[in-house]
Amino acid sequence: MATSAEAPPTPPTTESEVSRTTPTGEPSTTCYKIIGDLSSATSPPLIALHGGPGAGHEYLSPLTAFQGPSEFQLRGWIKDWEGWRPAHKIAVPTLLLNGRYDEVIDKAMEPWFYTIPRVRWVTLENSSHMGHWEDTERYIGLCGAFLASRDPS
Repeated sequence: MATSAEAPPTPPTTESEVSRTTPTGEPSTTCYKIIGDLSSATSPPLIALHGGPGAGHEYLSPLTAFQGPSEFQLRGWIKDWEGWRPAHKIAVPTLLLNGRYDEVIDKAMEPWFYTIPRVRWVTLENSSHMGHWEDTERYIGLCGAFLASRDPS
């Protein structure tokens, strides 16, 4: 029998990367980490992705091919990308975070918020793009509360 002093079991963790080719023909890698069991019906896993086509951080493709010469007037292949369109298929509670001074402004977050069925959106008032660094206590608190909630949306 477990006592309250015992730590909960450590969930399984899978970490790897997937190599891909961008629409411009450049090599690209998306790194991922899955914490938890993908087959669990009662405790959905935490999945973290970073990099790759269509993501916010496209490191292996020339930035000018991706967005054009300016991030404020997109002319590259991402200008017509609407990644939020299939977001209605996301079946798990989802937390959206952005910073008040982030380039990912509310207008960019709104389609995701209105499309994902079970979603919670929080704007970190004292941060820009790196809320986990600039407002660590609030960021960790929000993520912890979200993950601990039975229905975080």
